[in-house]
Amino acid sequence: MGGTLTDDAKAAINADLAKGIRAFLQLATFDPFLAGAELTVADCAAAMHFPLISLATARVFGADVFADVPQVVAYVERIRQRPHFARVLADNREAFERAVANARRG
Repeated sequence: MGGTLTDDAKAAINADLAKGIRAFLQLATFDPFLAGAELTVADCAAAMHFPLISLATARVFGADVFADVPQVVAYVERIRQRPHFARVLADNREAFERAVANARRG
């Protein structure tokens, strides 16, 4: 938050992200959940991490790394429709905004 990365570091991170997304897409079924028909702990983890990854990559690289991955975009939208996930994500967003505000105040 507020740090800088060299162009070499950005390139290395971007390459790692692309490699990770390719591997992830080979494992995930999105049918309708990550591991198939049943909601699993993988979905709980993804629901929390995908938005953070999107936010971080948008801030660092100027674009959400998942923006061009339609399976992930559709999956995140489906997860957000589930009432419990929606509440957890809203609570998480509020907590993050408070943390950022507190960090800015010093």
